[in-house]
Amino acid sequence: MLGHNSNLERLERNPNLILLSQKHFPTSSKRQAIITLLLLSGIILTATLVFSRRHSPFRCCCRCLLLGCVKVTDTYKSVDWQAVATVGGMMSLGFALEKTGAAGALARPSSTNFQWLVQNFILGVLLASTVVLIN
Repeated sequence: MLGHNSNLERLERNPNLILLSQKHFPTSSKRQAIITLLLLSGIILTATLVFSRRHSPFRCCCRCLLLGCVKVTDTYKSVDWQAVATVGGMMSLGFALEKTGAAGALARPSSTNFQWLVQNFILGVLLASTVVLIN
């Protein structure tokens, strides 16, 4: 779509559109920008070394908030809560299917009956059926 910047706010409120754009978050000072860059460099460094990798991004986010590099209100505004709820629902459904054995019960017949099909084709059919069921 091509349009003027003044109409972007109206388009962002439309629930039927996903607006792909960059949001501008101004930094308050160079000091905060340098602290944030150092913390991000620390994440990259720990990811390349043997240290515990799963906690370093969370710790970096907490430090950015505690040091005032990012405002809490800006973080709440930048999160797409619909996406968070959707991913959370998908994860809980997946865990439930796995724990009850329904995932295996659904996967076994499809894998044995359709062995002659290419795996990518089966994934494409599953994706298309998911899209149809969602809409």
